[in-house]
Amino acid sequence: MGFREANTPSPTCTELLLPGAPAPGVLMAAEPLTELEMAIETVVTTFFTFAGQEGRKGSLSVSEFRELATQQLPHLLKDVGSLDEKMKSLDVNQDSELKFHEYWRLIGELAKEIRKERALEIRKK
Repeated sequence: MGFREANTPSPTCTELLLPGAPAPGVLMAAEPLTELEMAIETVVTTFFTFAGQEGRKGSLSVSEFRELATQQLPHLLKDVGSLDEKMKSLDVNQDSELKFHEYWRLIGELAKEIRKERALEIRKK
């Protein structure tokens, strides 16, 4: 999704939902989402877009994780080495699938790395 142009209206909560997905009660307002709300919606929507293409609907298989990582996180995961090893480290219960809470660990790890980079940039100024 990314950042929107200054004059582009924010999508509403209902515009960001997956086709056919039930609308969550909290996001029923037709008001524009903030950038942070859009970012959270994107994280969730991306998970469910890739999860369940094969196997169980609410989790990422090894190949679904690999596809998500290569398509959606090519820059942030380029130094990871083996995506299979990364998945194993995230897969807390070792069932060869990532549930949302395990996927969320990846998002947290990536956010921490971005924060570290930004902190270094600020110190250099």
